[in-house]
Amino acid sequence: MIRATLAAVAAPILVAGCATTPAPYYPDVRPSADGAHRTVLSMERKTGDFQGAFRQARDFCGDVHARRPVVVSEVSRYVGTMDEATYNSVKTATQVAMGVGGAVGVLASKDRASNAGFGTAIAGGIGHQVMGAGYEYTLTFRCE
Repeated sequence: MIRATLAAVAAPILVAGCATTPAPYYPDVRPSADGAHRTVLSMERKTGDFQGAFRQARDFCGDVHARRPVVVSEVSRYVGTMDEATYNSVKTATQVAMGVGGAVGVLASKDRASNAGFGTAIAGGIGHQVMGAGYEYTLTFRCE
């Protein structure tokens, strides 16, 4: 009886564990006929996401070519529509509004102040999303 119950409980857990194993993931990889493939990511800040880009390159090279990736170059460039300095200032201001507004919302002793804080945090979050990603990070690699 105990074995049957244990098997009934363990089987779905094992099946779910296998189903949630991450599949190779490389939607941002741009294959190239000359072998210099690229991973292109949209970013909010100038510092590129090397780890994420390289992970996709590794999965791509392993699946498609049964090889490993070798980095050729990496470049981060501003692609936004407004001045880069203005973009960075507004992006920082929206993050500050989210943080300060959230803190005021949680720590305020009066309902009105709490609502104002949460409102500021929400407005900052909306502004942050509207601004979008202003940078494009490109990792160029070869499979060797």
